[in-house]
Amino acid sequence: PPSAPRPPRSQFTRHAKTKRRRRSSPAIHPSTALMAAPVDEFIQGDDGAGATLKRRKASQPARASLQRPSAAQAPSKGSGSLSVTSTAFFYTICLLALATVFFLLGNAMGGSVIGPQTRSMLRALVSDSSRSSPTASLTDAEAESRLSLDESDWPKNWDQMSFKDVVKTLSCKEVHNNSNNPLPSIDDWTVMRYAYSRVVDPRWTFDDPVPPTEGYSHHEQYHDPPPYVARMSPGKGRGLFASRRIREGELVHRGGNQGDVEFTGGGDKWRRYMFSLPRPLACQIASWNWTQRTEEGGDLRFFVNLNIAALMNSGGKHYKAEANVWPAPDRSGSRSYSMLLYANRDIAEGEEILMDYDVYTTSYKMVGL
Repeated sequence: PPSAPRPPRSQFTRHAKTKRRRRSSPAIHPSTALMAAPVDEFIQGDDGAGATLKRRKASQPARASLQRPSAAQAPSKGSGSLSVTSTAFFYTICLLALATVFFLLGNAMGGSVIGPQTRSMLRALVSDSSRSSPTASLTDAEAESRLSLDESDWPKNWDQMSFKDVVKTLSCKEVHNNSNNPLPSIDDWTVMRYAYSRVVDPRWTFDDPVPPTEGYSHHEQYHDPPPYVARMSPGKGRGLFASRRIREGELVHRGGNQGDVEFTGGGDKWRRYMFSLPRPLACQIASWNWTQRTEEGGDLRFFVNLNIAALMNSGGKHYKAEANVWPAPDRSGSRSYSMLLYANRDIAEGEEILMDYDVYTTSYKMVGL
């Protein structure tokens, strides 16, 4: 009866009912489920919560979040990829433009705005985006077809000739005295490099991304060309000229790069190399060769550049102009062992790069020639 007092609830009874209520309560609030769950689930529901959701959907038909787009409203499959591609292209153009601005600003102010490593990275980014020169133009078969690999076609006693004998046999004096010799083409560099790998050292590879007509990777991590270009100088012939302003103490030429190759074996490999090349190319090699010790007390070594670094002319006491690049000195102060050339003063853009040939020891007899 209503007037009868209720029996006291035990603690166990209260906990049991609380647990039952917790088990029967939904995991998420109906208002949250309305926004998160698909519409079809609410339409097919037959419990109380489902009926409530039916009424809510019927009273609010304008909820865009619960309505699936029709086929006409659905976006096309290619629109997303097109948007991503357009955005990537836009940011690439912006990055190149920004790199160009910093590159030109750094050149105009002599590198005082940004550091040398940053300038090298920006130069590499700009040069990579605009570089069109190939690293090789001929196939191996085409390059080999230009070589003379049959020893029977070579002069008699070719294997006993000295350096001067080879130069005289090839009649190189005319080539050496001609100040109008053109700049070596990419085909010329390809033939000379292929001949070295074919005749001298088959293990040597030329895979620098910077083509020999531009030099080599001045900084290996950035693949930027050195700060000079090869061009003709009226009345002087071929030479290297600063492509930008170079500060005193800056590295101008990194000798010992992939394009600097060595001839070992007492001169025999050099002779084979020379007589396998077409005469005009062989005579140019003869004018680019040099000998050098790379460490104190070491043997005299025989090198040649197979990129535009070979065109660097000399200054010094035997020439009209002073050298503006010097090898780095060692601990004893000697400059004759290093292959790294640094600017000994500021060099203006367009000024010719000149080293001093007399810094290195020249003796072809000591290398077997």
